[in-house]
Amino acid sequence: NVTVSGGLSVYPDPMNDGTCDCEPVEIPAEDTELWMTTSFPEEAHAGESGELCFYYYDGDDYIQGMTMTACYDCALTVGTEWDWAGSIVEQVGVEYLAVQVDDDDTDGDDCEVVVAILMDALPPFDGQTLPQTPQGPNDATTWDASMLIGCLPLTIDEDASCDSAHDISWCNGINGNGNVTLYNNVVIDFQSLQNYARNDTSVYVVPEEVFQRGDCNGDDKVDLADAATMLANQFSGLPVGCEDACDTNDDGILNMADPVAALNWLFKFGTEPPAPGPFNDGPDPTGDSLPECNSDDTTCT
Repeated sequence: NVTVSGGLSVYPDPMNDGTCDCEPVEIPAEDTELWMTTSFPEEAHAGESGELCFYYYDGDDYIQGMTMTACYDCALTVGTEWDWAGSIVEQVGVEYLAVQVDDDDTDGDDCEVVVAILMDALPPFDGQTLPQTPQGPNDATTWDASMLIGCLPLTIDEDASCDSAHDISWCNGINGNGNVTLYNNVVIDFQSLQNYARNDTSVYVVPEEVFQRGDCNGDDKVDLADAATMLANQFSGLPVGCEDACDTNDDGILNMADPVAALNWLFKFGTEPPAPGPFNDGPDPTGDSLPECNSDDTTCT
């Protein structure tokens, strides 16, 4: 450090340090928004299969591609068979899709899914993009205007705990089945953008009633006492905990045919009661109008 005064070099002493404060400037978030949702044909019981679907909203940009990275509870199993399900992505024409699923909970990280989509990846490079989502009424939410991207198979493991939520969350810094660290981003105007809203989901597993066909008195075995219970229920109003279990012939009706079927099987070499059968607990495989069982026997672990 030197100053010049009157043609002479002057070396200042002492010299005092200074400070400089930098105010951070927040990068504005994109109006892009992504969702994951889950659905099942009926209730979300252990062992049931459904779908994990992805949706997007962007009212003023044209998305060229995206990387979607998520972590999920390993009591769930996500498949790799991508289904466009008639989505807008399929209609526009996507040219690159990659799906990775890491469902190994012993490799030091969570169960993970990675999906990469690039709309225009092949000649003649026409520049196709995801369209802007439609603008709804002023009181409409972004979800109301969202559009489907596609879906993956989703199965609840047989040993999944019941009466609890199993989370599926957007997460960054995962490697799927490889060694490259990946994160959520959308590509707009050839730029990688990461600052946008993402909505998680979960699967709430509910218990499913199970029973032995013919076990009308609920003592976990089928014998003469069950035939007596069926008759007492039909003619004396004796309450039972599971009418499906008393429906020995599985015709959806409680009548004299049920104790007869039970007695014939027990003592006359008759036909074994239909599934789930008289020996092991199981759910009712056939639909009927009988009320749901109200017992302590469920698929919960």
